[in-house]
Amino acid sequence: MKEFLSQKDLPFREYNIVEDRNAFEEMWHISGQKAAPVVTIDSTVVVGFKKDTLENALDGFS
Repeated sequence: MKEFLSQKDLPFREYNIVEDRNAFEEMWHISGQKAAPVVTIDSTVVVGFKKDTLENALDGFS
C-alpha cells in the first residue's frame, strides 16, 4: 500500500494499530473491520489493498 501511494506521489499518514489502541479503535469505527490496511479517500473507505478500487477513488484528485 505504501509503495502504491508513494509511486503516485500521494501524501499519507501511517498508524501502527498494534501499538496504538486509539488508532485501532478509529480504524474499526471508520471501516467496521478489524483488518488492515484501511484507506480513506474523501468519503470512500477501502479495506485491504484493492488497486482498482483505489484507482477509481483517486480519479479526479491531482
